Amino acid sequence: MTPEQKRDFSSTVTRLLGLFPAEDVKVGQMFDNWGTCATYSDDVMSVRDTVWGESKQNADITFAASEEFCELLNRHQRYLLEISALSQCKHTCQVNLHVLELLKPGPEKESLKATIKSHQAQVAEEQGNIDQAISLHLDDFATKLAEKPQNPRYISFTASNIAYSYSSKRNQTEALTWYEKAREFWGEMPNRPANILINEAICHTLLGQHIQARELFDTFQALLNSDPQPSWAVIAYGYFAMGGFHELQQKRDLDAAVSHFLKAKDHFLKAREGWEKGLQASHHPFIGACLYKAGAIRLNQGRVDDAIALLYESLVVTEHHRQERPAEHARSLHKYSQAVMHPDYHGETERAEGMKMQMDSEEELRRIDPNAKGFDSDETYDKYVPLGHR
Repeated sequence: MTPEQKRDFSSTVTRLLGLFPAEDVKVGQMFDNWGTCATYSDDVMSVRDTVWGESKQNADITFAASEEFCELLNRHQRYLLEISALSQCKHTCQVNLHVLELLKPGPEKESLKATIKSHQAQVAEEQGNIDQAISLHLDDFATKLAEKPQNPRYISFTASNIAYSYSSKRNQTEALTWYEKAREFWGEMPNRPANILINEAICHTLLGQHIQARELFDTFQALLNSDPQPSWAVIAYGYFAMGGFHELQQKRDLDAAVSHFLKAKDHFLKAREGWEKGLQASHHPFIGACLYKAGAIRLNQGRVDDAIALLYESLVVTEHHRQERPAEHARSLHKYSQAVMHPDYHGETERAEGMKMQMDSEEELRRIDPNAKGFDSDETYDKYVPLGHR
């Protein structure tokens, strides 16, 4: 690059850093800024690809070695993660780490690196690589713990991420230990983020601690009621989690099973409606998860036609993301095959379609785990699906 091109590059990075939103430090997310992020996303990828192209040609890339550049990519990584552009996020992390190594040692460099690891961990989790996610989150936690001065808010966020990963791994006891650590670091600061309260409520739900789960859901509702502009994404996620709460409750409270089934289905569909209203799009993986859960409940109730309609919609969404999220597509294929082969529904044509769908679901899951077995069980698929979509 010529000196003039390098100056232009630096000016562009500075300009974009002033335009591209930072993560909301109160909640650790940027859902409500997706519109602005989308406006400048291509520009950020352009400067990223400029550096990567120079690097691939073994050219000098010290022109990009700045905290500004790494912070810009960190912000973009968060956005890519939230919109489920997982391959792009993974690649951006790779470029960012490559440039980061050129920075002088110091606390700011370590802080930037910890954020990259956190994003890598969350990509791994979304793709079903939970052990890798936990390892990266633990590295991130150790880095943030060593910072002087410490930032309790960020340490609490990281502890909550570790808890979430252990919950995904089905180790709820260990997850609860990390949620307790997260609360300790949060201390007396007001308003713990609503999404973390939801995740902790899910953990208690899975442990069968329904009183504690209900208390956390009530706290979540109170937070929303006190917020003049609550996040549409957090509201949708809350509905999804409460749907899961009622779904499990119907198995434990047989006298009220029908009521819990209906509440679960309604909450999953409210989650979908809230997400679509905020996002103005219908192909985000969270939409597919909402449709899958509502369809599975309808199938369990014997409402086969309703189930098929919902599960078909789910398949349309999961097909869109099958390369990056094969477990969720496999799960929808599996459940749809069960629906079309239901004794009250299928003929020979439907049976043939269902059998092909089931074979396809097994093939999709083997992309993640070649040794996978027990394909007739929902659990086989769910264990590879991130907790927030499970």
